[in-house]
Amino acid sequence: MAENEEDANFEAATPSVTIDLAETRPNTMAAFQSVTPGGGMTAAAPVVENTIEKQIISVTSMSDIEAAESLTELLQPLDADPFDEDQAELRFLHSKPTCFIVLGKPGAGKTALARRLSQFWRCELVHATDLILQHLDLQTELGQRLQEILQRGGAVPEEMAARLIEEKINSPEVVHHGYVLDGFPSLSEDYMKVTDQLELVKNWNLKPDFIINLRMPDKDLEDRRVGQRVDPITNNLYTSDVWNPDKPEPKPSHEGEGEEEEEEEEEEEAEEGMGEEEGEDEPREELSFEVIERLVRRPEDMVHHAQENIVTYKDKMLRMLEDYIADHPQQYLIEMDANKPAAGLFKELLAKLNTFVLRRAAVPIRLQNPDEEDLPEDVETEELMRTLGGTNMVAPRYRWRRSRWARACPVELQKGNVVPGKPEFAVGFLDKIYVMSSPEAMEKFLKNPRPYLVSPQPRPPCKLCVVGPPLSGKSTMCHLLAHKFNGRVLDLDELIKSRMAVHKAKQVELHRLEALESAIATVKAKLREKEETASEGDADDMDEQEEKEKADTDTDADKAEPESDQPTLPEGEKEEDSGEGTETEREMAGGDSEEPSQSEGEKKGDEGDTSTVKDSTTISEPAPSQALTEATTTVTAPPPPAIEVDETHPEVQAMVAAAVQEAEKQTYALAPEQYVDALEEAVTEIHKELRRKDPKGPIAGGWVLDNFPQTREHWTALIDRGLAPDEVIFLKDASENGAYLLKRWYKLNKEEVDRKVQERKDEEEREKARVLEEARSTDSERLQTERELEEKRREEEEERKRLAEEAGEGAAEGEEALLATPTITEPSTAVSAMDVDAKTSDQFAEPPKVVIGQTSSGDITGVDGEGKGTEDAEHGEEEEEHLETPPPVEDPLPPEGLETTQFKELRTEFEREWPSVQALVTGMLNVEPIVVDIENRQVEDLTKEAFTAVEQPFSYRPWEYTSIDLDEEEEDAEAEEEDEMEEEEDEEMMKNKKKQFGDTKHFCPVQYKDSYVLWPGNPEIAAKYREKVYYFSSTESRDKFLAEPMLYVAKGKPFQPPPVRLLILGPRGAGKTLHGRYLAENLGLFHICFKERLQELVIAKTKKKIGPEYEEEEEEPDSEPEEEEATSGGEAGTGAGESQTAPAGVEGSGEADEAASAENKEETEEPEEEPEIEWTEEEENIKGNLMEEESLTPDTLEKIVPGWWNSEPFKSTGFVLEGFPRTVEEAHYLAEHGLFPDAAVILAVEDADIQGRLLPPKLDKWKKKRDRRLARKERRKLRKKKEREAMINKRRQELVAEVAERKAERIAQRAADRDSDDSEHSEEEQEDDEEEEDIEALLAEEFEEEEEEEEEEEELEEDAVDRLKNEIGEMYDDDTNKLASVQETLEEILVPRIELNGGRKPHIVRYTLEQNLKPIVDCRESLFEKAYPIKEHVAKKMLQIGYKHPSRFGRWCPIKLNEGDCIQPMQGPGYPSFPCIYRQHIYFLSNPPAREEFTMHPLKFLKQPSPKPVVPIRMAILGPPKSGKTTLANRFITEYGMVRLSIGEAIRFVLNQQPKTELAGQLNRHLCKGLTVPDELAVQALEVSLLDMRANTRGYVLDGYPVTKRQVDLLTDHCIIPVCVIELQVDSRELMMRGMKDKNSADRVLPLHDSAQILAIRIAAWQKEITAVREWYKEQHRNWVALDGERSKWWVWNQSAQEGKRTVRHIQEYLQRISEGKAASVAEMCITPKEFLARLGDFGQYCPVSLARDGQLVDCSVNPTMEFAAEFRGRYYKMEDGAKLAEFLAVPEQFVPPLAPRQLPPPELLPRRRSPLEVKTMFPMQLELQGYCPVTYLDGKLRYEAIIPGNPDLLVEYRQNLYCFLSEAKLQKFLRNPEKYYDLKLPHKLPPKKDPLLVTSLPMLGYMEQMLSVAITKALTSVGCFKPKFPFLSASRSALLYVAYHLKSYNPRSSDYVRKKYRRKLQQFEENCELIRYLGGHMTGRYKHPEDRPIDFDHKMILFLNLKGREPSSSAIMS
Repeated sequence: MAENEEDANFEAATPSVTIDLAETRPNTMAAFQSVTPGGGMTAAAPVVENTIEKQIISVTSMSDIEAAESLTELLQPLDADPFDEDQAELRFLHSKPTCFIVLGKPGAGKTALARRLSQFWRCELVHATDLILQHLDLQTELGQRLQEILQRGGAVPEEMAARLIEEKINSPEVVHHGYVLDGFPSLSEDYMKVTDQLELVKNWNLKPDFIINLRMPDKDLEDRRVGQRVDPITNNLYTSDVWNPDKPEPKPSHEGEGEEEEEEEEEEEAEEGMGEEEGEDEPREELSFEVIERLVRRPEDMVHHAQENIVTYKDKMLRMLEDYIADHPQQYLIEMDANKPAAGLFKELLAKLNTFVLRRAAVPIRLQNPDEEDLPEDVETEELMRTLGGTNMVAPRYRWRRSRWARACPVELQKGNVVPGKPEFAVGFLDKIYVMSSPEAMEKFLKNPRPYLVSPQPRPPCKLCVVGPPLSGKSTMCHLLAHKFNGRVLDLDELIKSRMAVHKAKQVELHRLEALESAIATVKAKLREKEETASEGDADDMDEQEEKEKADTDTDADKAEPESDQPTLPEGEKEEDSGEGTETEREMAGGDSEEPSQSEGEKKGDEGDTSTVKDSTTISEPAPSQALTEATTTVTAPPPPAIEVDETHPEVQAMVAAAVQEAEKQTYALAPEQYVDALEEAVTEIHKELRRKDPKGPIAGGWVLDNFPQTREHWTALIDRGLAPDEVIFLKDASENGAYLLKRWYKLNKEEVDRKVQERKDEEEREKARVLEEARSTDSERLQTERELEEKRREEEEERKRLAEEAGEGAAEGEEALLATPTITEPSTAVSAMDVDAKTSDQFAEPPKVVIGQTSSGDITGVDGEGKGTEDAEHGEEEEEHLETPPPVEDPLPPEGLETTQFKELRTEFEREWPSVQALVTGMLNVEPIVVDIENRQVEDLTKEAFTAVEQPFSYRPWEYTSIDLDEEEEDAEAEEEDEMEEEEDEEMMKNKKKQFGDTKHFCPVQYKDSYVLWPGNPEIAAKYREKVYYFSSTESRDKFLAEPMLYVAKGKPFQPPPVRLLILGPRGAGKTLHGRYLAENLGLFHICFKERLQELVIAKTKKKIGPEYEEEEEEPDSEPEEEEATSGGEAGTGAGESQTAPAGVEGSGEADEAASAENKEETEEPEEEPEIEWTEEEENIKGNLMEEESLTPDTLEKIVPGWWNSEPFKSTGFVLEGFPRTVEEAHYLAEHGLFPDAAVILAVEDADIQGRLLPPKLDKWKKKRDRRLARKERRKLRKKKEREAMINKRRQELVAEVAERKAERIAQRAADRDSDDSEHSEEEQEDDEEEEDIEALLAEEFEEEEEEEEEEEELEEDAVDRLKNEIGEMYDDDTNKLASVQETLEEILVPRIELNGGRKPHIVRYTLEQNLKPIVDCRESLFEKAYPIKEHVAKKMLQIGYKHPSRFGRWCPIKLNEGDCIQPMQGPGYPSFPCIYRQHIYFLSNPPAREEFTMHPLKFLKQPSPKPVVPIRMAILGPPKSGKTTLANRFITEYGMVRLSIGEAIRFVLNQQPKTELAGQLNRHLCKGLTVPDELAVQALEVSLLDMRANTRGYVLDGYPVTKRQVDLLTDHCIIPVCVIELQVDSRELMMRGMKDKNSADRVLPLHDSAQILAIRIAAWQKEITAVREWYKEQHRNWVALDGERSKWWVWNQSAQEGKRTVRHIQEYLQRISEGKAASVAEMCITPKEFLARLGDFGQYCPVSLARDGQLVDCSVNPTMEFAAEFRGRYYKMEDGAKLAEFLAVPEQFVPPLAPRQLPPPELLPRRRSPLEVKTMFPMQLELQGYCPVTYLDGKLRYEAIIPGNPDLLVEYRQNLYCFLSEAKLQKFLRNPEKYYDLKLPHKLPPKKDPLLVTSLPMLGYMEQMLSVAITKALTSVGCFKPKFPFLSASRSALLYVAYHLKSYNPRSSDYVRKKYRRKLQQFEENCELIRYLGGHMTGRYKHPEDRPIDFDHKMILFLNLKGREPSSSAIMS
């Protein structure tokens, strides 16, 4: 058996189940106002409470503040699983356990079922008989009383049994595990009535959550009880099925052995998969013959006793139990058929419970079995935890984890004691290890571990001690610790004052007595001396003087005697008692003779308070008796007569007073036991106060010792008394020679010390001067000088001692209060300001603001935190001009000298004593002192370190990941090999998949927290914290994590991942820019092109982009420099900083040239003035990288790259970085500086792809350059031609000018030679012509045409293509090689890479890129989250023992729920689930893809609200035969696991499963007679079938039932109402065709009664009966849904499934709102009218909204449906319309008492509508207002015209008066507001009454006009428009028939049903008339092949021919 196996494996104590309040209710307040046993279930809670104290089980004791904090944690959003493990554990520990109550008739099997349930569910069985037997077995006091009663033959009193049950309910084990209540309430009412018993159950703190009601007919129960037999030896009860079973029929087995083995294996697998969650089929119990022979029948099982018992149950209890069940939330009511076998009944119960989100109580499991070898008690804690972690593991890789208690016993720690546990008492609970210290602690923890684990545990019990050297700040630390841990500072100086005063008084009294005795003796001696002197006469003066001196000496000895008796010792010194003194003195000193005597200053210890050590204490003085003896022995004369001297003598009184005064100045040390006694009293008082505040809380702890104990003796006494502290805090000054505290002491006493040092120096100077002065004196004076020097030296020595004493007192003051003014006081009063502040109150309200260390400036701060060392401030300000950053000013050391000796001695004394004390503490207490270094530290740092050290033993501690952890993982992997879940993958990858990572997964948490970067951790540098693995980037990061792990783990919510940072790499031409920009745009990121960024950094100086590719792209100038020189008149060109000038003497040729020249001048002037560019090293590096591909230096990268990770806006937005890293060095730079991206996208392309992309643009550029070169050549030719022409023109002008000049000279010559003849004149003209010809020739000769220069051969396009391809290929090879090396480096530095084929089309590449980036982008929120898939049986086992918690989804699939599914996935054998673990919860997924989707992004699906309650589908599918009902029902069974029920199946179920029941007998009797089973028995069989648990959990489908109104009534009487009724509407012809197909189907084997005639009869019967059923469901429940059954089966299925889901959602919404305390609509909830009327609210069927808002009484009973009804607080309310319903659902509290503004009037004040018949019975009551309508009269403003008689049929009774109304609207208006209209008075003058005129008295035309005109006119109009022609009838006959149908269809006096029937007939008549038009339009003269005819032509032709001779008869019209 699985149960036995589990018990053997885990040895669990008491089994349990708990329900988490946080998981049961989505509403926060509802969680604490009720107890709901289903996580995420939202129905109303079983019981409502009013106070939080009653809902949350108080299992801990804590202060008010801690309780508030705990409650705040519980009040976190309850609609989500806790993120923190501690929060999940806290919710469980504060949850309520599941509680069951089993009800049923006596003998129905309640006890057997309860016992099974308690054993499996592991909760406590609460049954009176069992409780009595337990007390008898344990022989408790009550058990002995019970035994006496039973031995006397008496019965156990009911009062005692009830008290036993109530005590058990309140026991610790029930508080943790829950209970199953059986046998209570009982039938006996001797002690309490049944109602009182139920009321007692309702008032329990732990109320029952589930009611299990066993139903069984009386006759069956009687038969069972009569057949029961009991074994008198074992007291076991057996039913007749056990002791007299039916003989089973033999079943032949045809299977071989191999098949049997396979079956066994399958059964084992099924058993393993099912686990204990589903239970097991138990074999039929077989009794031996001996047992059967001794069985007897109990007297109570006799027939008459059984009958009487059943009758008594029904009379006394049944009604009360029914009311109790009705008040309980119905979804937590489980009704079961008790006729079923016990095993099957139990399995059904578990199946029902599995639908709820139930949280079982985790059972503590013992980790050390008694049979195993025990671990030694002295085993190391680390080894113990590792050993226990692997013991009894739940599954491989899931070890028991360490708790915060570590090895401390939780039970003892809850009491306030830190006690280490023993390995033999180790248990596993809630996946953690707890070690108990004793069997008693183990027993308490196993019963109920909750009180010991809830907050504030584990908490240090605050048993602390603070020690340290003087002035280390111990008192301040004590008060801070006390405030932190809610303790009290115990100052022994204060506690011991009273004891010290008593002790001092005793010592003073002792000194007084001794002084009195000595004084009397001395006075007596003096008196005797006087007498002797007087008798002898005048004695010698010398003798008298000697006697006087002797007396003085004795007196001085008596005065000094107390000092010698109690010498004061320095701190820490130990002096043995000399044994002198009286016995009384030793007794009063309390053992001072054996302990070192201490002064009060030494009692202060190392705080610096010391007493002044006098010189007299170093001299051993004789005792008083000895002195007296010596004094008396000097007298040699005979004894004189006795002299009477007593204490009243004046001299004696003076001497005693002096001795007492001197004794009071002394200090007296107490024994260590006295200190411990005082401490014990204070601790006892603290413990009493703790018990008084919280009786269930800790009973020890809560104190801090201030500077005690100081010595070994103190520690020894403390340890002997058991008062040793748990922790010792040592404030250590680690500075060299204690310089830090010496500086502090000097700072506090600076003025005094400086003054004394200065005095000493001045004195020395004066002494030196005096010595020099005296050196000049004579020899006679030298001796005097030496004597004076000796005297001076002696005074200095005394002064030095005095100063040393003062310095010691000042140090004592400074240590406690850090005061700056040292005052010399008595040691007993020399307390510091710190102590004064600390001792003003016993408890701190706030921590004192005291700085123990130094401030940032080096100053010491006091109580108020203000620094006092500011002497160097002004000096620092003066030097500020010279020093940029002045160093902090340090406190100076005091000058060496006698002034510091006292403080150094105190420190030295402490350092000498501390090692021995430390050895004692470490050896005897096994406590290592907590060393806190105080040198140059702030108080916050010191307190934080101290707090952390004190809390460290009770906090989770991380440790380095070592080989031991690796070995454990390997062991788990080996154990997991046989149960491998995933496919074979890479071994390392598999390890990482299953490795339990921390909150940052495999990324370094330190780098994430500090730098916000996803730095992949190094697996070799790892640590474990809370059994989770963390990888780190470096050992420094790991050390930081180990020091403070809480800084680097998520708290309350997962870490927010940094923004997306992507690298996109690839060769040039791969599409990096294209896809990078696309990604950046879609994801909202920055797109950064690294190369473009480099260009931006230098473009300010280059003025252009640089690089080889840009030099090629740079366009050549359109004109050469020579051309520009010529055209611009010699101005400089626009080359890169170069200028050229045109030849001199060449002028411009126009205004345009001059303007261009001027512009060129302006442009070329600026570059000439620009200075030379200065490049920085980084810019030079960038320029070299761009021009010649030089590597970028780390300094250059440092200024470019880190900003994208660390600076805004890139840091918070993210980016896509293109083209970086390009080299291995750049990739290493990213890794070294922690600049890790999320992934690197690698675009891989082929050479051909690159050429196809880069060649066309490069070729286009080449073509453009070629065209520009050709154009440039043409322009050059044209320019040269223009230049030649310009020069020719210029030269021509010059020559023409010369010619003109010569010509002018000739003209002048001719003018002088006027006398010349004509021939000469003609010669001159001829010369002119020749000169012109000479100019042209000269120009031609001077400007000869130049020959064309030979041009270079242009590159052909084919050659250019080849060249470009080669260049692209070389570039591709270079880029690919670099990319390959970069990829290898990225793999080394653990950067994820996404390789894509960049050669495909862009949209394909983008799609592929998006798919690959989904885990990074879409699942970004869950980047750090990890879910772990596990096997189903492992998940069930974890939930069973409490290793993990169930999620709020229970068995719901979060994926399906997110998709809108409202039906819980199927469970059980054949329906596997796929669970996974996310943090501390287990989630069940429906299929592997869903689990994969969940593991990728769990946070997405955990944000959705909790699932609503499980609601079964209750559906009926109706329809005629062959309509597809069964097919549709089977589809529901397949999809949702529902139960299909027809009447035949229900009857067969009863006959097969319960053949011995009374119902089965009745059914057999009818069937054996060949009779039909009556509907009554059929419905009973159906009711029994519906008790099947699958029908209650998954739902049912009634297949073809009900079909008659009687069957509907019977179902309603048995409360069987389908929520959805689906009718499949199919035409009769289609049904006949389907019947014929089924008849001829090849699948049919046996003949069936389904001939055409039978089918037709069945269809007719269906049509006859279904109308009433349809109308009833439509009117009563509005749940009738008609579907077209002739459409496709997929369409029908989709519509049916949607309708079923809609009803489920509606019910879930109803349950959700009701559980939240809201109002919910009850429409379509199938509530019967009887139930509705029984639960009506305070307003009946009147609308509460209308009454509250408008004061109107709206009677909603006229609407019989529940369309506008709602439920609130268990009551039903009806509203007027949908708007009022919505208003009521929003704020129902405003419309119901007590907040409703108006109440419903009493019944006698409500208006009632009356019919005329009812009014006749009310005779002689008359109509008010003489029958006039009151509404018309009042609304008409009481005018005469408004006095109108009412309709006699419209009557209302109000206030015992009748009112008549004009219309229905007036009547309704009166009903709404009767108070407004009822009290009216008519005037005296009334209008004359109008007598009605009979219609029959009208003329014929008038009569017809009034009665028939409208109907006949409409009918004639319709027939005229349609023009009917029925086949084979005349047109007139057809028209008459049409008019008849029309009149019947629209007769207003007919019912709706009749009108609808005739409208269908009219429609059919019209269709038949249309046949003639259709056939006439499609028939032709020629024959058409059937394939060419319309598809419905033949059908209509046959229909037309069949109408021949079938004229509609008058009977058909009138029927």
